[in-house]
Amino acid sequence: ITTRPQYDALIVKLVERLESLPRKRVSGRVHQTFRKLIEDAADSGATIAAGEISADGIVGPLLLTDVAPALEIFDTEIFAPIALVTPAKDVNDAVEIANRSSYGLGASIFAPPRAANAVAQRLDAGVVMINDAIAPLAHPGLPLAPRRGSGLGVTRGPEGLLEMTRPKAIVRSDAAKPLHFRTQNIGSDFFAAYIKAAHGRGLIARAAAAIAAIRALGRPATKEKDSCATTL
Repeated sequence: ITTRPQYDALIVKLVERLESLPRKRVSGRVHQTFRKLIEDAADSGATIAAGEISADGIVGPLLLTDVAPALEIFDTEIFAPIALVTPAKDVNDAVEIANRSSYGLGASIFAPPRAANAVAQRLDAGVVMINDAIAPLAHPGLPLAPRRGSGLGVTRGPEGLLEMTRPKAIVRSDAAKPLHFRTQNIGSDFFAAYIKAAHGRGLIARAAAAIAAIRALGRPATKEKDSCATTL
């Protein structure tokens, strides 16, 4: 996805690069899907600017330009050598188009660092690389947390290790009368007083709120018909 001022220059550079790359064979099933998506896109206004598809499954890296976001190929994982270029009116339009996709594995932004960082904050993707495309894949300590239809959970980095764990909590209370047995007595009055004591304005107001909270805790226990306590 690129804005119009850079569009033509980007196409020229991509065509030069892709035409220098070798052709590759894709599997029969991928080739059939791939070919149909390309043909449908071309019928809807997209242009094959570089590369070709042969009948025997050999594909020269393709460049498909003027790809509208509404086209099926724009929102399909193909796993074949093809680059899609979609024009955007401005940066805001580009971000909206990118976030509209069903997938959010990763994204790359090519722009001056300060401007690129501002855009990166707005993209809904698992990893966003500024002025590069491959670096995140080469760093095992960098977590990858795909969004939407991409991936299955978090991989790599400390966050990826935590994704494979199951936490277990063991809690001990030394209180003579554990707080959770008296939850019926700790209602809105106690919590309102506690909030004022902890975050209120003025020392006198906070002290008064603290006293009110202590009084709420010291009230005699009351039992409700449907209340119960469970120990696991």
